[in-house]
Amino acid sequence: MWDGLFHQTIVGACRNQLLIDVYDAINAVRRKADWTALKERVLTPARRTLTQKQHRRVLAALRARNARKATDEMRQHLVDVRNSIIRL
Repeated sequence: MWDGLFHQTIVGACRNQLLIDVYDAINAVRRKADWTALKERVLTPARRTLTQKQHRRVLAALRARNARKATDEMRQHLVDVRNSIIRL
């Protein structure tokens, strides 16, 4: 829940309706039972720790108003999440 809320807060702050709509579609998938089961298998304590560190880096870049750094940190986070799912 905290992961989705983090992303949703960033998307909402962008005030870009297209981005909001896309993220709402992603969240619709994330609410399904299959996604929940997958997340339970992927979200190990180590993965949770890494995700929290990545979120902190994204947030720090946003607070510093460093768009390039925030983009790079978010991209790396999403790639890492994708890779953890693909490895299953």
